[in-house]
Amino acid sequence: MAGELLASVYETALHSKPDVRAAALFRIARVQTRLDRAQARRTFEQALDEIRRIPGRDGAFFLDQVRLFAAAIAPDLLAALPSEHRTPRHFDGDHLGRIMIEHGNSEAALEFVMHYGEASTFPFSIASMLMDRVSEQERLALLRRAVEAWRESHDNRFVWLLKYRWKLLPEEEARDIVREVVRVTLDEPDKPIQATYDQEGTTKITSFREHTLFEVLHILRHLDEPLAESLFASHPQFAAAARRFPYGMESISQEAEERKKSEGERRGGFVTVASSSRDFPYLGALRQGSQDGDFEQAMEHAQQQYGTDSASEDQNLVPREFWPSTSRFRS
Repeated sequence: MAGELLASVYETALHSKPDVRAAALFRIARVQTRLDRAQARRTFEQALDEIRRIPGRDGAFFLDQVRLFAAAIAPDLLAALPSEHRTPRHFDGDHLGRIMIEHGNSEAALEFVMHYGEASTFPFSIASMLMDRVSEQERLALLRRAVEAWRESHDNRFVWLLKYRWKLLPEEEARDIVREVVRVTLDEPDKPIQATYDQEGTTKITSFREHTLFEVLHILRHLDEPLAESLFASHPQFAAAARRFPYGMESISQEAEERKKSEGERRGGFVTVASSSRDFPYLGALRQGSQDGDFEQAMEHAQQQYGTDSASEDQNLVPREFWPSTSRFRS
């Protein structure tokens, strides 16, 4: 039945205008990946030929979109496909890697991450996703590749990966890396942030540097207690957060589990991070909703943000899965 329907749609597409035909063929190919991957590839290559014959800006735009379909259908062709980078490069690797994984191309995604060439846009989130899908040896290789990228870029997204995956590393190697993270964090210029770690809203950090130190506190407690202790005197917010949560993120998770058991509810830890004061009303509504179960006000903030993201005169051009409103609805 599905095959007959696709065949009918395919025939209709062949009699459409070139740009419509190309767009339709790409979507048909994407559906065909569920039924016949070889046929999906043939349809994709047919659509690619159509697009290469479309002149001017329309053709360039289509070629940029081709990469997203290639990630789903024929990821081995990605390297040969040009990119106009109409979306921020930071999102490009994450988006392509996510599409590969979602369409069953985990091996290609692994190859994509391991040989990713631009450290400043390295897809740390995709490396993390893959770690749940590959062998132990490949997980370790992914983490070490992420370390290499971080050493070139000092991208703080690596800290998020490290704080959950550090136990994959041999202890001595992990100790050296977390010490390096601390050293880089202290050397880099500080910037403002608003991070809250408890439901009561009493444990807060407004320094990005101290927030980063808190994110790796649990690793330091396990691997280099003297270094952790030496940082408290000169970083008062970090020290205060450590008194409340001695093992940092581990303590937050443990407290959440204990609360879940005692209250008989499914609740997680409460950590919010905002880089702009415009986020404060939403985060306050989210915190209140987590306490009383009424998330109506938080949803209103999400809806307002969606209106901003989708406004026709100033639409957010990054993929929708990365829109601020998408993040708010997911929260």
